[in-house]
Amino acid sequence: MNSLQQLTGLILPQHVSWWPLAPGWYVLMMLFVLVLGIFIYHKRKHYINNAYRRNALSQLQLLSMQDATQMLGILQHALSYALNHALNDALSHTTAQQVELQEETFLVSLNKGTESVSFTHVDWQLLNQLAFQQVDKINCNDDEFATLKTKCQQWLQGHHYEHHT
Repeated sequence: MNSLQQLTGLILPQHVSWWPLAPGWYVLMMLFVLVLGIFIYHKRKHYINNAYRRNALSQLQLLSMQDATQMLGILQHALSYALNHALNDALSHTTAQQVELQEETFLVSLNKGTESVSFTHVDWQLLNQLAFQQVDKINCNDDEFATLKTKCQQWLQGHHYEHHT
């Protein structure tokens, strides 16, 4: 007898269904959903906390020399929000005795939050001049204004403060 004739077909086991899953897969799916939820929560919180930054950048983008009086206000608003309104009172005083304290507080707060941009006393004087003088009496050319505007935009993009919400 021929050995090939004695071969029979292979008997395959029954098809194994992939459903229902083993309990371990349910645990992994729950962990994945939990981690995804936490990730989405933190991304949403970060997005909401940086709304002031996006708003200030869009306002600065539209500024021209004619409406430059708003530049200091935009920076003050962004800084006060970034610092959780801790400096809001210090930045809102405009009396002659408090200008020096306001300048130091403002410059220290601005320069503390970023490493890429450094505001100087000249920048502070220009910001005040733009904020409180009429447009025709401002002693600032377009290059100085563009440089200050760029500094403000870089600061808004690069400063880092802890958000406490």
